[in-house]
Amino acid sequence: MDNFYESTDSISEAQRIFNDLRYFLQTGSFNLTKWITTNNDILASIHEEHRDISFDELLDKTTTKRVLGIQWDIASDSLVFWPNNFYDLLKKKRTQWNLLHTSSSVFDPIGIAAPFTIPLRILQRSVWRQGLSWDDPLSNGNLPEFFTLLSEINQLQVVSIPRQYFFHKYSKLSLHVFSDASYAALALVAYIVYIEEITNQRSISLALGKARVAPLKQHAITKLELQAALIGSRLVKFIKTHSSKFIKTPAYLFTDSSTVLQRIHGPDKRQQIFVANRVGEILDLPLASQWKYCPGNLNPADDGTR
Repeated sequence: MDNFYESTDSISEAQRIFNDLRYFLQTGSFNLTKWITTNNDILASIHEEHRDISFDELLDKTTTKRVLGIQWDIASDSLVFWPNNFYDLLKKKRTQWNLLHTSSSVFDPIGIAAPFTIPLRILQRSVWRQGLSWDDPLSNGNLPEFFTLLSEINQLQVVSIPRQYFFHKYSKLSLHVFSDASYAALALVAYIVYIEEITNQRSISLALGKARVAPLKQHAITKLELQAALIGSRLVKFIKTHSSKFIKTPAYLFTDSSTVLQRIHGPDKRQQIFVANRVGEILDLPLASQWKYCPGNLNPADDGTR
């Protein structure tokens, strides 16, 4: 059986979900175990044999648990990375296979580590173009970059992202998605912006990130920017579809390509098939009017395309 993961706004709501789940599943002889919570009161209400964490572990600031493949720091209630010691790879043959192993070892479904992992995938594409087999050693021209990227990816050990999107009650909520592309990669990042109810201050939370290596077949940069914009539109649809909290939330999308904006806001019927298909899908989504311009030096998605 898969794990169940839920976040609530109050202790009483969490307690209700816990009781309801246990009751309904016990009617089918399913006994839920390995419960984890950051709250002492809820933990106390769970029988000891059904817990996956003790009170001592809850107080221990070094305790982490794996939740849906991601490391969860219980004490700080944040998501963290514990990457393998990739320096061990230096003792082995420095091959294309080891490069692939390194870039695939960081499990990052929400794109937090994309600026760290996408450079390795870009290097992988470069090595692939050289025609090397999986067991061939990397060329001397690739080794310095490989060593540098190994050093950078080990810095993930100090990266920590709050698990919660909201730390206070809010009055307004909106989604902001930024897209960017280069000849090396396409990148997107989505933020949740909300106004705190008491202080009336604006707060921002990272919602989701995504990065892809650009296709081997080289396209014009304007086409790559358009492809990134299409993925951005799909990303908003994904967030709204998979979280009821954001169904009616207004969304704003940003690109630093004036050509992409021109194609979205003033489509030409005589466009090339590549352009027409992507513009058509963007226009089919109820977000076309929400696309806006963002200067390249202010675009946070730019970090994932270098």
